[in-house]
Amino acid sequence: MKSKNVLRFAGILMLFVCLFGITAGAFGISDTIREKGTADSENAKIKAKISEIQMESEKLDAQRSLYSAEKAFLKADKTKYESDKAAYEILKDSYDAKSAQFEAAKAAGQLDSPAIAQTQKILDDGTIRLKAAKAKLNDYERAQAFVAAYDALQSEVDTGLTLLSQDKAVSDKIADGTELINAVSTALDEKFSDDSKKYKTALYLCAASILAALLAAAASSSGLRAAAYPKAETTKKASVLCTLCLILSFFAALYGATSGFLSYTMLIAALTAESAAAIFLLSASERFRKAAAFSGIAPAANEDKNTSHPYL
Repeated sequence: MKSKNVLRFAGILMLFVCLFGITAGAFGISDTIREKGTADSENAKIKAKISEIQMESEKLDAQRSLYSAEKAFLKADKTKYESDKAAYEILKDSYDAKSAQFEAAKAAGQLDSPAIAQTQKILDDGTIRLKAAKAKLNDYERAQAFVAAYDALQSEVDTGLTLLSQDKAVSDKIADGTELINAVSTALDEKFSDDSKKYKTALYLCAASILAALLAAAASSSGLRAAAYPKAETTKKASVLCTLCLILSFFAALYGATSGFLSYTMLIAALTAESAAAIFLLSASERFRKAAAFSGIAPAANEDKNTSHPYL
């Protein structure tokens, strides 16, 4: 009969949909776990960056008074430093020239022992004067190095804060009066919480697709068995399984489509296909059951009451 062929076709179609549902669910789980791992890694990097910025900010705050003092020292002593540095350079050039002349004369044997000793003493005195002249520069150059390092660290912190504040959630919190570091930390915690809910929901949808596929496989098996060996119990079982598959897949697809999971194209498509195939198999099963008169059929009056109905 036609209804049997339709039921058989619906059962076979349901098997393919079952495979699609399991595949989509498995790939969805794999993709979700990978995305969650990537997101967790990014969150960890941002948290590490926030901690680093906080430590650097605290260091800058602790050294701010010293920084101001060193800046003032550099400004006040700039002229003296430049004068001392020029004097040091002249003294060093003179020392280097005399030292070179001494070494050349000594190597050529032009100096006797007393001359060597006298020249060496002059050079030693020159070394002492160089060290004294260099000492005058050390404090200023140390202050220069400190101010340069402080400015570089301040620039690094400012750049990091600027990048972090570009996020809309962070900028909104800053606009509400939240301090930048706290705004970033709060926004990151909220994003982590939202991402966790998203990935958990995605895994639920994947599980729903796989469970619906298993129900679809059981319904398909019952439908094909009913088409091959007509029994009211088998057909009813196929209808019940189809109904369960339809309810699960339809509401999972509806929730996914209305909750921001349309990007999970394969998963939503699988859930939709499971819903459509369940409707088709359920309809085919019911038509076949009615055509075969599975419900409430009693033996004819001239039949032996102990003889089973051919469809039961």
